[in-house]
Amino acid sequence: MSHYYLRIRVSSKTPREARKELKEVKYKRPIWWTDIEVLQLKGLKYMPTIIYAASGVPKRPSEFLPSRIGLSLSHFEEVIKVFEELRQKVNVRIVRSWSRADYALWPNIVLSLRKVQDEVNWLANGDLLSREDPEDRKIAEKLLPHIHWHGKEKLTFEDKIDKVIESENKWSKDFASYFLKLIDISKKYPTAKFWLYVETPG
Repeated sequence: MSHYYLRIRVSSKTPREARKELKEVKYKRPIWWTDIEVLQLKGLKYMPTIIYAASGVPKRPSEFLPSRIGLSLSHFEEVIKVFEELRQKVNVRIVRSWSRADYALWPNIVLSLRKVQDEVNWLANGDLLSREDPEDRKIAEKLLPHIHWHGKEKLTFEDKIDKVIESENKWSKDFASYFLKLIDISKKYPTAKFWLYVETPG
């Protein structure tokens, strides 16, 4: 299953104090493709697009299929639409490489966009999935084959669903916290300049 590692590239012109703080901001755990698809199922558009494009510039919706958890083609048509919308608002750099697909370097100004911040704040201030919501439990059931942990086979089906929901809520909070720190540093140091991208193994 595909996964990503969040990275930033800091401009040498960024103030020393800002560079020091940015060096401390790390997101060590991988982000799985299914994590991003869950964000899409929950109605988020901008954060999924930023992550997808940072891995490989979206060109055709069919490139994303088959979906790991059953997203339709329209979800990925929206990714391409939102990518073009963001390109009109920020100067995203497209990196061309022989070793991987063309990918986007997102300038930190993208984090100043209200729609992007709204999604980050939504993730930070609430749970991604609810144990009490039948639709969220269905989402967790779709994730179940893709998530493994020690002792999984000993749990009841409902306990497994609860554990998946707990795991998704934890990663989404960590994910939001990472971006909130970057947003805060950008506000604190208006001349700070850095780019967001992801690394993929292999």
